[in-house]
Amino acid sequence: EDVHRAFYKKVPSADQSLDPTKLGKHLFKLVVKQLKPEDKVLLVGTTNQPWLAKVGPLKKCFEKILLLPRPDYGSTILLWQCALRRFPTVPRDFELSALAKVTTGYSAGQIIRCVTEVLNIRRRMQFGRKPLRVQELLDHFLTGTEGGPQYPISDKEYDKFVKWHRKVDKLAKQRAKMVRERELLAEQLKAKAAGAKK
Repeated sequence: EDVHRAFYKKVPSADQSLDPTKLGKHLFKLVVKQLKPEDKVLLVGTTNQPWLAKVGPLKKCFEKILLLPRPDYGSTILLWQCALRRFPTVPRDFELSALAKVTTGYSAGQIIRCVTEVLNIRRRMQFGRKPLRVQELLDHFLTGTEGGPQYPISDKEYDKFVKWHRKVDKLAKQRAKMVRERELLAEQLKAKAAGAKK
């Protein structure tokens, strides 16, 4: 989580004492020099601010860079189901459709954090006399506890991720080039077909 911290371009003053870039240097050496393909190790790093990281070492440590799309309604229902399944005392038939409709566009991390904070041990002990209501989870998004209310991923914020991903990901560049070539070819075929009809 927050793998960008290990590859900071410039370490913020709040993290100066920790110097997380030392971890990045160690991780880089471990991945590049010590791990071999036959070791069958999968290293996954997540970040919500990839533009703060140095791209070179990040690309060398991680073979693929994926951009996860914003959750749609169906994905949001699955995220809520997964997050709530971690607590066996939550009924399996807990109604999620209204909750998913309202929280579509929120990240998986926000949903998991909400469930973890709302369903603390004290609240789970009350399930016998006070069943869980959808409103409790919604109220958490509206008011929040640690850092205020939660907000969905905005178009502007998502575009920032897309722009960074396009700039960095070699496969994304190749895909974009291939799409442009296909569009150009399709236009040429349409022009030929139109010319043949005349």
